[in-house]
Amino acid sequence: MTSRENILQSIRENKPALSPLPDVPMFERSEMDLIAHFKEILQFVGGEAIELTDGESLNDRIEAIYP
Repeated sequence: MTSRENILQSIRENKPALSPLPDVPMFERSEMDLIAHFKEILQFVGGEAIELTDGESLNDRIEAIYP
């Protein structure tokens, strides 16, 4: 047997026993307005959410804010 085969055989023989997967909780969605909640949290941490109007590009808005 080559050293490679010895290493692979050793790995096969010394694998740990399989463990069951943990239970993953199902996070229920609330009926809250997620966009409004995001804006509120963003403002709380010092940020500002800016929504684009129809036809407005992101580049136009950035250039308007940072001339």
